[in-house]
Amino acid sequence: MPSTRWSMHMCTFEIRCRRTVSAATPAARDLGQQLSEGGRGSRRGMPIKQEVVEQLTGKWQIGLFEAPIKAPHWCLAGCCCCCCMVGKQRGDILEVIGEPYVCCGGMFPCGPLSEPQDQNCMWAEAFCCTSCAISANRFLIQTRFDRENTCCDDCILWTVCLASWAVCLVQCVGFDVPQEVENVVDCMVMSVNGCMLAQQQHELEHVRSTGFTGVNPAIKCMLAPNQQHMISQGGAGMAMAAGAAVGGGAGGAVGYSAYGGQPGYGKPQQQTIGQPLANGIVQGHVVR
Repeated sequence: MPSTRWSMHMCTFEIRCRRTVSAATPAARDLGQQLSEGGRGSRRGMPIKQEVVEQLTGKWQIGLFEAPIKAPHWCLAGCCCCCCMVGKQRGDILEVIGEPYVCCGGMFPCGPLSEPQDQNCMWAEAFCCTSCAISANRFLIQTRFDRENTCCDDCILWTVCLASWAVCLVQCVGFDVPQEVENVVDCMVMSVNGCMLAQQQHELEHVRSTGFTGVNPAIKCMLAPNQQHMISQGGAGMAMAAGAAVGGGAGGAVGYSAYGGQPGYGKPQQQTIGQPLANGIVQGHVVR
């Protein structure tokens, strides 16, 4: 019922906007059209930029509202021990996409937060910045696997955000918030965290079973430069993962070397182009 009333209100608002815009000046009409289009996209956009949202077309295997029923074990684990689950989930995501670990999924490209770090650091992120870690996992899944939020997903996320922000703002202006209200908001946050982690883990397992084919080029070109750089570093990891799936550790090493992987991040690699001669010697030139 709440989602039905929300849809009715949005439809009524959009009809009124169209009637008003039709009688407005050209400049006002253009502005009204932009606002109307932004309103439709924003329902699926949290927490990703609108330019990226417009390129997302994939659907989640389960919705946030369905997570407690279709993935109860992951939902319970995410609700009761979200720190451990978000750390494990980040490791699983990086294993599938083959990208290096960057704090908070590269969402805050400032100083060392924009540079790759040891993967053990993700546990510090999981325990010290749990909410950012959960959002980063969701961001990586949505942008790498092409998944858009549904209206129901955004409604749930916005409701929890607004509730927690309301309590914080009321406390900032000097009013006392009853402990019962804070407990209710905390329970909402923990429940939604569990549902988000369950939805994301279910999606991750689906991608593992069907295979990861790479990032949609249309999505990649809309991401920030640091995100594009992170994705470009995922090729060697994908080759190594594919080799390991076939030949274990030895296969992973072969896949990594076949891709031309070198230690380090973002370092230029060289490749020899030419014609093979006898005894494996290659005659040609080196390009960087």
